[in-house]
Amino acid sequence: MPRIKVLAGAVFALVFAVPALVHAQAHMAWSGTVSSVSGSNISLMANGTSYTVDASNAKIVRRGGAGTRMSLIMSGDTVQVQGTASGTTITATLVRDMSLVGRTSFTAHVRSISGSSFTMQTTNFGHVTVNTVSSTTITKNGQPASFSSIAVGDMAMVNGVWNTAHNVVTASSISI
Repeated sequence: MPRIKVLAGAVFALVFAVPALVHAQAHMAWSGTVSSVSGSNISLMANGTSYTVDASNAKIVRRGGAGTRMSLIMSGDTVQVQGTASGTTITATLVRDMSLVGRTSFTAHVRSISGSSFTMQTTNFGHVTVNTVSSTTITKNGQPASFSSIAVGDMAMVNGVWNTAHNVVTASSISI
């Protein structure tokens, strides 16, 4: 009689537990290059396969682990994604943009201005594009100023998040 109970238990496990394991989604990780970004979706090329990453409920961080915004992720960035997959769709729990360096500072002369951005020629990193956002603070000679007060030739000190893949800084503050 004990052999029948053991056999019945094994059959139960095969019938009910194994299919559940087959259909369970494993938490996995991918690393690749961003092809495009649209809202909270990222097109990712990893190991020769194109994935769609749903990052709507994911934690978004930069290289060092500090939080960042989805809007800073750009085509060409290298990202690491953790989450679950169904075919080529990844539901992300974490997106780490390895191209975003933590807070950084550049000081150089403004070389050109276009819209709400300008370029600077730095000694170590060549031409760096500086993008401003609504929260960027600008000062000139220690006083609050607007973007329109920045002129070609000004010496600018820029603090912000640097995207090494594109040599772009999203400025948190600019001092002229």
